[in-house]
Amino acid sequence: MFPPSSSSSSVPSGDPSCPVTGTGFAQASPSAAQVLAADASVAPLLRVRGLEYRLPPAAQASGEGVEAQGRLLWHVAALDWAPTPASGWVHLKGDNGSGKTTLLRVLAGMQPATGGKLEWQTRDAHPVRYLHQQPYLFDTSVAGNLVLAARWQPDSGSAGQQRDQVEEMLRWSGLSDQARQPARSLSGGERARLALARAWLSRPPVLLLDEPAANLDQAAVEQLALRLEQMCQQGCAVILSSHQDNALSQGSSARWTLSAASLHTEPTAG
Repeated sequence: MFPPSSSSSSVPSGDPSCPVTGTGFAQASPSAAQVLAADASVAPLLRVRGLEYRLPPAAQASGEGVEAQGRLLWHVAALDWAPTPASGWVHLKGDNGSGKTTLLRVLAGMQPATGGKLEWQTRDAHPVRYLHQQPYLFDTSVAGNLVLAARWQPDSGSAGQQRDQVEEMLRWSGLSDQARQPARSLSGGERARLALARAWLSRPPVLLLDEPAANLDQAAVEQLALRLEQMCQQGCAVILSSHQDNALSQGSSARWTLSAASLHTEPTAG
């Protein structure tokens, strides 16, 4: 499901201008990283070594200029992550301000790290989709949002294939009856399902979700968890952040916790 060709990027420590593309993490020892490998015989989808993020340097209170290095937000010493379709998703948690969103953005290639190396083993030129806590919906119908997603994907196919994709995603998301409804008039749970369907339409190898359960009731969270389970079973590697104990946290196969500027990992019952 995840081909072994690889791409990598290194970020010299202290050089925030160097871009990072890819995603993943681990605890500060190689043995801990192996805990996250669902099958030790599977080549890792993601390999991380010494990845870190420092906040921009702040002015000194004494008026002596700017500090040499910003405060360390988090550091990931080593991780080999080899998810399989049966392994479920990873639950990323941590206190407010611990750097969960920053970590997801760095993994998605949307924000540069300040040090470390990331190796992403996939042939997909754009392997990662990132869903913001409040994903943007286009000012058109529910179906229209999916039509735009089908049209703009790299391998868009024929017009007939695009229509088939849209109809499939409407059924998958449970939004067929709302197809002509303005997307921005949907409920919170419906908006979450539409955003997920729009991302899943192009079948990305990796999906990162930033607090997808925020402002959703229990029924909506359970619907979201059901669809994430289906995506994982079809080969999508999923990492999501959530500070709540709900169906999303309970359905995870591993828990990554940001604490004391480090990422601590442990398997869960799933």
